[in-house]
Amino acid sequence: YKVVLHTYWTRELFPKHYPDWRPTAQWTKTIGRTHDAKYALYHIGQQATSGVKQFAETGKSEILDTPLGEQQQLQLQQQKVQVEKSTSTSSATATTTTTSSSSSTTTTTTTTRNNHNTLAAGSGERNIFDEFNLPAISQGAGRSEAKFFVDSNHSLVSLMTRIVPSPDWFIGVDSFQLCVGGSWIDTVTVEMDPLDAGTDNGFTFTAPNWPTSPQGVIYRITSRYPAHPAGSFFYPKSKRLPPMATFQFIKLKEYELSEVFNFAEDDRKYETVKTQTHLEMEHNHVEMNNELSASIERERQNEIGPAQPTRASERDRIRSKLLEKMNPMNNNSQLYNVVPKNDKNAIMQNIANSYRRSDLSASPASSSASSSGNQASSLASSSSSANTYTATNRRRRTKRPRDCRVSHWSEWSACSKTCGIGEMHRYRRIIKHGKRGGRPCPPLKESKWCGSEKGCHSPETYFNWSDT
Repeated sequence: YKVVLHTYWTRELFPKHYPDWRPTAQWTKTIGRTHDAKYALYHIGQQATSGVKQFAETGKSEILDTPLGEQQQLQLQQQKVQVEKSTSTSSATATTTTTSSSSSTTTTTTTTRNNHNTLAAGSGERNIFDEFNLPAISQGAGRSEAKFFVDSNHSLVSLMTRIVPSPDWFIGVDSFQLCVGGSWIDTVTVEMDPLDAGTDNGFTFTAPNWPTSPQGVIYRITSRYPAHPAGSFFYPKSKRLPPMATFQFIKLKEYELSEVFNFAEDDRKYETVKTQTHLEMEHNHVEMNNELSASIERERQNEIGPAQPTRASERDRIRSKLLEKMNPMNNNSQLYNVVPKNDKNAIMQNIANSYRRSDLSASPASSSASSSGNQASSLASSSSSANTYTATNRRRRTKRPRDCRVSHWSEWSACSKTCGIGEMHRYRRIIKHGKRGGRPCPPLKESKWCGSEKGCHSPETYFNWSDT
């Protein structure tokens, strides 16, 4: 995300006690944290921790930047949770023996908080994900921005900016949720009102240091509260103060973290046709072609005999062949019955042939039946071979869709930053493109975040910017 701070502290909007010198109206650096629900920077209605008190009064963040300061903020959130629990419990039961009930609740709260801190320290989990600062603004109206990271476990953001000069006044965002309904907010703008840390009694911008004793709670300053005529923000005729500043959150980029590699796509079983299979199929086709050619040749030789009329035309011979195929059982008796009209020589030859066939009728009938059976079986075999060959060719011409195939992921690249949170990438390449409606190629690049927010300590680094 990118956060942009716009400030509108001008004489036109806030004319009362507007500071013109020593010092002029300005803003300190903005401290920011992204965190989970167990951490809090501050809460309205609760006392400020020592780290928040230091920042609200001086603009320094040394305590907040230490592990001790982080532990105090965790305790602050636990106090809020315990107060909410005790409030709901007391409202559900009858209010009897108030003093004893209060003391027992306090004891329980302390014990629970200590146990939680022990568990948090033992587990090693970080409640803060990113620490970032926005540069200071040297005038009342200005602009400042910075980038920060969030994730699904640390989707809350908190910010604080001190108003200069002021006793203990600041503006800020308390645990703002950037992930709503499982989706990250694209852009949102939050208007800011001045807040009082409850640690100093001053009512004006340039009031002297006057600590509040006992320490009060953080509260919102309005046009009518505190109701003191000397208050710098006291405008009783106005229903509310104009926004003193705004924080705008803009989503820049989403990272998809996938540590568990999914090889389901790469491990799919694809159909493989070996070279030997191709050779066998081609050999079978050659044999089928040879058998078909031989059958046709045998049929032609059987149909063309010495008894065929020499003067019969080619057209008549073809007609005879067709009739023989239509009536294979009568081939011997009707082989030469078709005679052209007005051809005396052909008619005489046909009569002579009929006498020859009658003379040969005494020969065994089995020979004729065997010859006829062989011819029919030859024709049937030829027809079956032709059909098989045609079906095989049709199957070979129909090609199946081919899915895209990609290689395995490469190793993750080095982190782009040695200080703070950066990016890592990995890649894969296309082995075969998809064809004929097959599955398209998946993404070839994947990114994820890397690094840590606690690896930087010098003032010039990513997380701890200078005060100027």
